[in-house]
Amino acid sequence: MFFSKSYFFSLTDNFMLNDTTLFWLLGALLLVAFIANRGFQTTRTPDSIMLLIAGLLLGPVFGLIDPHGLDDFSTHLGTFALILILFESGLELNLRQGWRDILRGLVLSAIGYLVTVLLIAAACYWLLEWNQTFSLLAGAVLGCTSSTMVMPIIQQLRAPEHIRGTVLVESAMSDVLAVITVGSIIGLDQGDLELRGVITSIGLKILGSLMTAVSFSLVWRLWKTKRTTEQYENIFLLSLILLVYSLSRMFQGSGLLAVLAFAIAINLATAQKDTGESAIPTFHSDLAFFTRSFFFVLLGIMVKIIPLEDVIPVIAILLAIFAGRFAAVKILYHSFREWLNRDRRLLFWLVPRGLVTAVLAITVNNAYGPTMDALPAIAFTTILATNIILIFGTRRHQNVPGATETGSNANAW
Repeated sequence: MFFSKSYFFSLTDNFMLNDTTLFWLLGALLLVAFIANRGFQTTRTPDSIMLLIAGLLLGPVFGLIDPHGLDDFSTHLGTFALILILFESGLELNLRQGWRDILRGLVLSAIGYLVTVLLIAAACYWLLEWNQTFSLLAGAVLGCTSSTMVMPIIQQLRAPEHIRGTVLVESAMSDVLAVITVGSIIGLDQGDLELRGVITSIGLKILGSLMTAVSFSLVWRLWKTKRTTEQYENIFLLSLILLVYSLSRMFQGSGLLAVLAFAIAINLATAQKDTGESAIPTFHSDLAFFTRSFFFVLLGIMVKIIPLEDVIPVIAILLAIFAGRFAAVKILYHSFREWLNRDRRLLFWLVPRGLVTAVLAITVNNAYGPTMDALPAIAFTTILATNIILIFGTRRHQNVPGATETGSNANAW
């Protein structure tokens, strides 16, 4: 079903990862990430795709690194990268002009996630012959757009600010919805929750996350008024970010939502004072770039390939993803009627799956055992497929004239 483990061990036995080799490999991968990031305007290929390919070469293709045992490490690394990316994105959100972007993002995430989950569940129910619970779990896992994939690509594409703000909120909330939905379905199926308590539970999670974010933003603002030096200020802020995530999780809230809300609260405070905290986004942007670079490489190393009998179901899942996206973008356009055809085309292609999909697939597999062994492979294949499709979608976007679209072309959707 997957790549043979003996294949990896036979090659890695002769490949000694000593200090020199390790640091050479780290330096080479960072150089690849930097070149891919800087070369985007020429190649039109997101650096995340180049890093995934590098991981594929190191792992499945040449077998230089054994993926066995990397699941836990990659999960923690990916979560750290996601935390930093969400915080950076929250700081960059233009709140003076972005409230409509926030509303659009919430509408897009809610409608898109719901429709996509139902379509994927139907495909799994009919083609994979899973029961309703397993089908809904697969839909919940595969239905979320990944902010770890979308946000770096949006930055490289230099998308319009209204698209950037909308996609930021949509992808972040999609991650949050996926985590909460999968946990709720597993809890219901295992008898840990009652159906009438699910909505209350979700509401309490959101409230707890927001309260944690607001509390720590007040700590930040108090420290800013009392500080005597800026030395190591970014380290202090990083500690607050990690505490916001951890404490929100400890109190059964959403750590990701708390981090995003914390960033938005700081953004509001600094925007009101017009202080231009340039050192904050620069520091965390560099750290996020460093972390996510290794995450994408690890994701490529760990990739699992589906068996031939699951090819048709995966194709159906991909069609469901883009059908759900088309419906959500269509509803969004008719609700706001502000965007050009070029904007809607770009928004349609921004559906790559990533970290949260991979982590939730492994979580569901661990919860149900061999019954859901196929889900991680389907998830990894979906991640690769949606990101490869994204390349061609964004290339087409680069060639679409946007500023002068009017008339029938502007309403082509």
